[in-house]
Amino acid sequence: MKISFKNLLIVFLSAILIFLLVNKKENTYTNLDELEITYIDVGQGNSVLVKTKDKSLLIDGGNRSNSRYYYTYIKNKNHKKKQVKENLLIKNFL
Repeated sequence: MKISFKNLLIVFLSAILIFLLVNKKENTYTNLDELEITYIDVGQGNSVLVKTKDKSLLIDGGNRSNSRYYYTYIKNKNHKKKQVKENLLIKNFL
C-alpha cells in the first residue's frame, strides 16, 4: 500500500488542527487564596489575569477584538464592575 504525499499531508495537518482545538483552555493556579493567576487562551492571543485579595490586573497579548471575551470572563468570575472596567482599560492601552 503506497501512501501519497498529499494524503500524508492531510493527516498531518488534521492532527495539528485537532491538537490546537483540544488544547484551547485556561489554567488557574492559586496559592493560599492570596494570589490567583489565570492563563487564558482565546486563539488569537493569550492573556494572564492576576488577582490578589483587592486588586486585579489583566495582561493581554491579543488585539481589541477579544475585549468582549475578556469582559464576559472577568464578569463571570465575580469581579467588581469597577475592576472589570479597569482591567479592560489596562488591556486595551498596553
